[in-house]
Amino acid sequence: MFIAYNYVSHKSNKKDAILLSIIKDKLDEQITFYISKRKHNIQEVKREIFYQDEGTYGRIIGTFVICVFSDKSVIEYELVRHLTENKEYYELTNEAQICKEKERLKMVIPFYTIKKILKTAKGEQEFDS
Repeated sequence: MFIAYNYVSHKSNKKDAILLSIIKDKLDEQITFYISKRKHNIQEVKREIFYQDEGTYGRIIGTFVICVFSDKSVIEYELVRHLTENKEYYELTNEAQICKEKERLKMVIPFYTIKKILKTAKGEQEFDS
């Protein structure tokens, strides 16, 4: 079972890396623009692909690129999937959205649930600012 999990996980990570490398130039341009609009100097910390699925078979209904920054802000860009006769390609949306979905935040922020509980107890603002 462990070998099967590692195989599927490795294959998924490889697909994500290929997808990120294909959209790298446009994404870098958009992130640079986003950073330039911010009042203080921030840097990108992490970039991940997130697949939103539904149903018991995991039918993918959305693909997103999630970016985490040094000021703890988290944004997302949607990757719109297009299917033609025998080809599949993705289009990166131009507008960044603030990531507020708990499922997505859990993927990119280590110990998200624990940190959220601690911040709520202290009365601080959440990560989605």
